[in-house]
Amino acid sequence: MKPEIRVNDQTVELDLSGVNDLVGIVETLRDNQLAAGELMVELTVDGQTVDISSLRTEGNRSLDGVKAISLTTMKKPLEMAARLLREMGGYLGSLSNGVGKIADGFRMGNEDDGNLMLVDALDGIHAFVELIDTVKTLSKTDLAGISIGSGTVAEKEEKLTSVLRQLQEGQVTKDWVMVADLLEYEMAPLIDEWREILPLVEKELLKSDN
Repeated sequence: MKPEIRVNDQTVELDLSGVNDLVGIVETLRDNQLAAGELMVELTVDGQTVDISSLRTEGNRSLDGVKAISLTTMKKPLEMAARLLREMGGYLGSLSNGVGKIADGFRMGNEDDGNLMLVDALDGIHAFVELIDTVKTLSKTDLAGISIGSGTVAEKEEKLTSVLRQLQEGQVTKDWVMVADLLEYEMAPLIDEWREILPLVEKELLKSDN
């Protein structure tokens, strides 16, 4: 029995003549179901996620016993990336206020509470850096070269990752004075800069989609 195949939660019928592995299924879907520019973002086989980037290795897997294959796609990845940038802009607004409070907490000796909040903040900043990398990958233009004030997006990103590394080092060594100073005098201004940068990046991103 051939597996049930779904694309974006919709069951599709495919001619699987001569198709006997996962790569064959995905190639058939790409050729017959996906629109030009549509991006594959998630593939599951019987509920288990398959890494699309290593699909060629996974593709030798036989379809014997497979009951369900589900593919999630993104039809307008640049628009999605722009929406994520807008959402991240809102998050950075709250984070900007939060890092100051974390710094104050460390200076008042509230190390346990401060460290818990710091972990959340660092996770959020990591997610932001990953989003910027994703946007650069999706864009057809050199976003990294966009001039912003006294530097470029690439330089601002490099500065952000540098401060992030220093914060992580301070967390490991429990140098809370250094962490507090980095948060207040380095990270907070950077976050405010990025709040101004994001609308410009979004504008360039949508321009490249035209």
